[in-house]
Amino acid sequence: RIPGKNELDIFNVIDEAGSIFINGLSTALSNARKYACGTVLCCQSTNQISSLYKDEAVNIISNCLTKLYMGGQTSLETLREIEALSGKTVYKDKKGVERQRQLITVDEIRQLPKNRSLILADNHPMIKGRTSPYYKSAKYKAYCKIPAIDMKGDIPDGPIKLITDCVPAQQTDKEVTA
Repeated sequence: RIPGKNELDIFNVIDEAGSIFINGLSTALSNARKYACGTVLCCQSTNQISSLYKDEAVNIISNCLTKLYMGGQTSLETLREIEALSGKTVYKDKKGVERQRQLITVDEIRQLPKNRSLILADNHPMIKGRTSPYYKSAKYKAYCKIPAIDMKGDIPDGPIKLITDCVPAQQTDKEVTA
């Protein structure tokens, strides 16, 4: 069922997304946002998504508007894509002549330190971020000590239908909320 306007947003985190095949993921990602449903796909490389989802991979990757790249990228294809998407910068050389270069090169991306990340968010300029393990932060370490919520009775035993399985294609938003 599609959430109503007064219901809380839904947020999914799918870890190791490059090793789990989810039927209809491409359609779910492209439609879920309009129903206040966000998704984070975590994978080692977009090549994993490409090899698992074949033709649908391009749609899945393009539906992820924000991409976070950690240090240790080794795929030349991914490195070149990050370089191209980062844009160019103008600088003056030692003689004062203006030159143009990539904002970040394949070499610089490949050698990114472990405490740095690159964030590509939609059509915004690239962000060079800092990262640190959760266990080095007292705040996040404390969150890990919160006991898990006991889930009783609300979780179905079988598969959960996707949004696309619940609403016929010809049905309008007004008919769904009625």
